[in-house]
Amino acid sequence: MAQFTIEQIESAINLMTRLEGTEGQKLGPKTRKLADIYGTMIYQKVKTVSDSEMNSDQLEILAAAGFGNPIPEAKQ
Repeated sequence: MAQFTIEQIESAINLMTRLEGTEGQKLGPKTRKLADIYGTMIYQKVKTVSDSEMNSDQLEILAAAGFGNPIPEAKQ
């Protein structure tokens, strides 16, 4: 299992917004998919999210945004 940081999710959202040409407008379809998890992270006040908590679309979008290598989960 791997983790993505909230900063990685936010960066991917910003990139997808630019790529979808929706800056200053409503969110595009790819951006919306990431915004769901991002909003949940903010609401729950968490800084990382496990890849197992994300769907395949979200993981694919993150990989396309250059975040295909999540941070390894810390061993306890």
